[in-house]
Amino acid sequence: MAFENVIGVASGVGITIGLSIHFMRQRRQAAVLGEKILAELQAVESMALPELVTKVGMRDGFINRGKLIQVLGPMVSKGLLVQEEPPGTTVKNRLSVMRFRLASK
Repeated sequence: MAFENVIGVASGVGITIGLSIHFMRQRRQAAVLGEKILAELQAVESMALPELVTKVGMRDGFINRGKLIQVLGPMVSKGLLVQEEPPGTTVKNRLSVMRFRLASK
């Protein structure tokens, strides 16, 4: 086996291990964040996304809202939460007015 092939295989293995560690960590963080979201939404009827970001212990910002949306999306798909948007919402203010509430059982 040539040295170039060994370097190529080693870098591929390293990238695979790094990505698997990253995705396992992301899943674990999403699970913890999902539990916090459900606990906060049980206390109130519904909550806007910026409020929810601060209630789960994150600073309100575009990146943190995106992280929360990544966790909320599957929860909405499973039927645990209901996503509400007022009519006439523009793309620019969508993340500010989006509200979430627990689905009725």
